[in-house]
Amino acid sequence: MFSVVSNFVNYYDDLIYFVYEKHRQRKEDYQTKLKIRQKFYDILNNQLDNVQFDLYMVGSTQTQFSLRSSDMDLCMLVYDNDGHIDQRYRHDKTMAIKLLKSIKDILMKKFHLTNEINLLMNARVPILKIETEWNFYRLAVDLNLNGDLSIRNTFLLTFYQELDDRVAPLVIAIKSWARKNCIDSPFYGMLSSYSLSLMAIHFLQNIQPPILPLMQIELSSGSSTDDQQQQFDHIVDSGRLQENLDIFLLETRKKFHCQNHWSLGELFYRFIEYYQQRFDYHQTFSVRKLFDNRLSSSITGSSFIVIEDPFHYHNTASSVTLSSFITIMNVFNHTYSSLKCFTLSEQFFDF
Repeated sequence: MFSVVSNFVNYYDDLIYFVYEKHRQRKEDYQTKLKIRQKFYDILNNQLDNVQFDLYMVGSTQTQFSLRSSDMDLCMLVYDNDGHIDQRYRHDKTMAIKLLKSIKDILMKKFHLTNEINLLMNARVPILKIETEWNFYRLAVDLNLNGDLSIRNTFLLTFYQELDDRVAPLVIAIKSWARKNCIDSPFYGMLSSYSLSLMAIHFLQNIQPPILPLMQIELSSGSSTDDQQQQFDHIVDSGRLQENLDIFLLETRKKFHCQNHWSLGELFYRFIEYYQQRFDYHQTFSVRKLFDNRLSSSITGSSFIVIEDPFHYHNTASSVTLSSFITIMNVFNHTYSSLKCFTLSEQFFDF
């Protein structure tokens, strides 16, 4: 296939791979985060009375979509006496905040932290924000209670990045590009890291030939989305995440065979082109179904960009406002123009 980008494909490949190598999470970074997670677990397990829990590392750190400068997200699952997730901490915000305050006091005492640990009680999901250090390795940690949705999302993203070696480098390059162009902060009405990851997966499902399978078709042998959510709930409850991930990968590889051999440079070009031509406030981008230009979603409402969460179906880009939507579109348009004119360079990425 001939395309305008093919003339500079080697240059774009080298550039995207350079961005990936610059920003990808190193093995030593990941191992340090594991040690910090284990340290937190050991301290809390010794100090918290009558609380059965486990501590999961979730988000981009676990999916390998993490930039080196990214925070670490931890999810504490608290169990009831029957060994199931204790629903009280999900539905009773006061109860969750009380436990988080106890955790804050324990960690402050053990790590001698004062101004480096804060409890965000007014967030939709209360979060404990911690600044810590391990052998001079500074790290910001966000800890939440019973955020099992984050575990399901992490499982799904890990599943997709394991299917093809190009997924993680592409996502990291997209995140670096988004950060450089200041469109990666929901706090300022922009796109979240999770939304950017879903956008990349949706794109890789919709190009022809596709690189990744649709969630609802290949992931669970044609089962309904409700059945899939029950499967993921069971996986989270069981705690056997790696075992189930290996099974999902094996079954998917039996049915889905990628016939697309585009390079990283080509994929980045096509990603920018794809959304530059499709971003519209009438459209929904999902990893459960193919893109339909006539699609009208019940979650669209007044949203300017709709990126569907594959489990709870809410809009992960609901923070985008009219002004930030215009900013995001301007960034896509400017980058696309630069790609077509072969002027894309390191200055478009965060270094």
